[in-house]
Amino acid sequence: MTPNLQHAQAIPGINTGRGIGIIDSRALVDVVDAIALLQSSDALSENDVSALKQWFGDYYHWMTTSQNGFEEENWHNNHGSYFDMQAAAFALFSGKIDEAKKRLYITQLRRIAGQFDIEGRQMAELERTRPWHYSNFNLEAYNRLGRLGEKAGVDIWNFTLDDHSLRKGYQYIAGFINSDTPWPWKDLDKMDDKKALRNIATAAHAWPEDPLFRDKAQWLRAKYPDDITTLIAPLSASSEVRDNR
Repeated sequence: MTPNLQHAQAIPGINTGRGIGIIDSRALVDVVDAIALLQSSDALSENDVSALKQWFGDYYHWMTTSQNGFEEENWHNNHGSYFDMQAAAFALFSGKIDEAKKRLYITQLRRIAGQFDIEGRQMAELERTRPWHYSNFNLEAYNRLGRLGEKAGVDIWNFTLDDHSLRKGYQYIAGFINSDTPWPWKDLDKMDDKKALRNIATAAHAWPEDPLFRDKAQWLRAKYPDDITTLIAPLSASSEVRDNR
């Protein structure tokens, strides 16, 4: 595979590829994590790892210099968030630490400040036909961005600008879990609280002192005991499960 998505989401007879297709490579961040886990084993040679770092470095370069990348980077919704997630991950993996930090600063100033209002609502996702899904889908990008920030020394979790913060975004979603408060937005889908499990579990780790996240995460984990998030992201055993209904 060549290190670009020049023809992603092409429409025959209309275009040869679109910037929004870059979101389709978001799962490659999992590949980078897998490579990191395998590096200490005999499964990958030094040459293999070097070649992989070169490939992801080349892909990062294409993302940040191509017209398709320019278009995707400038989306104000989840597309922009996933662009940042990929760019930061691939820059870190390929050794471009300063560039990863610059990307995460963009996440702070441009994404968090622009995507979350002072109540934590993601208006660009709430205006869609499936607002619960897309609000949670966007937060999934921030689950990664927060951890990438930890690696790079850029605090994504606690960044605040004019009362806009990522924490409020998670709090807004958490408020509808195990609650009598109905989801107030018109939605084609029935509200599925499982979509929030990974996000709320992540928030409980990012802000362990916050009882809202801890209680909601425990309730979701009890409801979905076999979910992979429940199995790999344990919380404090001292937390009680409380049903607020």
